[in-house]
Amino acid sequence: MADDTFPLQLVGLHEPDQSIEVDDSGHKYAVPLPGVLRVGFYLGDTFLEVSRVKAGNIMDQLEAAKAAGGQGSSQTGSSSSPQGGDTGTGGGQ
Repeated sequence: MADDTFPLQLVGLHEPDQSIEVDDSGHKYAVPLPGVLRVGFYLGDTFLEVSRVKAGNIMDQLEAAKAAGGQGSSQTGSSSSPQGGDTGTGGGQ
């Protein structure tokens, strides 16, 4: 049995991707792709990744849940800055 427990907040970071395509006239253009959703938690200012999944349908489901007034909130951003704040599930850092 563990001596100490630590409350953690699970977060998802969306990392979009793009594909560079070439049209018939030879001009290059970027096509946005869903990318990946990194799931993990912050320990201080460091993001620790638990899992990484393709973001295609997941992002659609998150948007649908937001539109339907879902209870959870979805935050996206880069992994260089912590997302969100304390949700009342335990102390800060």
